[in-house]
Amino acid sequence: SYPAEISPDRDGKLLAWTKEIKAPEVVGEFIGKSIFDRLEQKGYRRKFSFLNDTVAALLAGKSVDFAQKYGAYIGFILGTGTNTAYIEYNRSITKRPDLDPEGSQAINTESGNFSNCPRGPVDIEFDESTENRGQYMFEKMISGAYLGGLCLLALKKAAEKDLFSQAGTQWIESRAELSTVEMDGILREPTRGIAWGARAGSAEDKELIQHLCSAICERAALFVALNVSAAVLKSLGGESPCHPVCVNIDGSVYYKIKGFSHMVEGYLEKILGPKHVFYELIRVDDSPLIGAAVAGLMC
Repeated sequence: SYPAEISPDRDGKLLAWTKEIKAPEVVGEFIGKSIFDRLEQKGYRRKFSFLNDTVAALLAGKSVDFAQKYGAYIGFILGTGTNTAYIEYNRSITKRPDLDPEGSQAINTESGNFSNCPRGPVDIEFDESTENRGQYMFEKMISGAYLGGLCLLALKKAAEKDLFSQAGTQWIESRAELSTVEMDGILREPTRGIAWGARAGSAEDKELIQHLCSAICERAALFVALNVSAAVLKSLGGESPCHPVCVNIDGSVYYKIKGFSHMVEGYLEKILGPKHVFYELIRVDDSPLIGAAVAGLMC
């Protein structure tokens, strides 16, 4: 779930925390070795593989391809955070000239840290309020750890422009936070979403709040589609309808926010359809666990 530098012995050094985690003493440590040493003190000796959960999602997608129908594999996660993994030719990895140029390997892109996405004033102000300012800006625009808070800030900015009734403005200003679960409640039931409490505000207030939250979610869906499309185009397949790119998607935001997956699928078709690139979205339950088991068998 977090950026790490992977070593040849399948361990990984934590590079940074994301998603507002605060444990600075762990940054720069080899996680596998730390766990292994502690277990060894208790009499346990085990092989291990330090594995990113998005790479695990990719492996989980490959593990269910019994008919070997897919030409390439992608793992994509959109839950508390977001990330993407795909397969790359070794010859394209210029920082590792020691790799067999004819081989390939899974790449953890840390796509949540993409910083070249167009942002508005609300995005910029919201980023300033987070623990890791200036980092993981893409993640802060689409993932579950941040979507609710981003929507709340947008609502507060709208309230400053007198777009709500007095009661609606008071309710918005009284909120210190808005979780993504509460935001989803507003999308599903605008007139009595769980975030409304005592149902403060007018019907017009509730309608505007629903519109603002819906717009932010639709923008997130478009960004997700662009993210997945980039991975599909960069992958080593998709030319043949008989062997499409397998995109295994995992994460609560993608599957649980009202209408989100359908919006993403619609945008994917608009982006990739004209390019005649073939792909298939799949869902493997417990992807990180299954992928970790696959990696363990490879030790």
